[in-house]
Amino acid sequence: MVRYAEHPVAIVEHKTIAALDGRLSLPGGSWTRDDLLAVREVNVSTYAWRLADLRRLVPALSADAAQAEVLVTDLVRLFVEDGLAVRGLPLDDAREGLGIDTPEQWRTVAALAGEMGVR
Repeated sequence: MVRYAEHPVAIVEHKTIAALDGRLSLPGGSWTRDDLLAVREVNVSTYAWRLADLRRLVPALSADAAQAEVLVTDLVRLFVEDGLAVRGLPLDDAREGLGIDTPEQWRTVAALAGEMGVR
């Protein structure tokens, strides 16, 4: 999560940062690869959007050059550029942000959920 004056302005994927040659212009300024690699805040991809705003802004999404795919994370930048409020909130417990991409990760998260009393 890239912030300017403590406000989220964009989420930039690692592949995009790695492919960066020069500076990346975002709302509020421009950042070098080193600036972006120094960011220690991660996005766990939990969003709440207004449907009308999504319908208006989703058509403006385009494929990221470094990844050749459309990234939902680009909506953060589009919302900021459109003057809409964007907030990044910390998790109360970092375990709440764990992702599941493999059976092993599923087992890990299921065990943690059990420890946390989640059914």
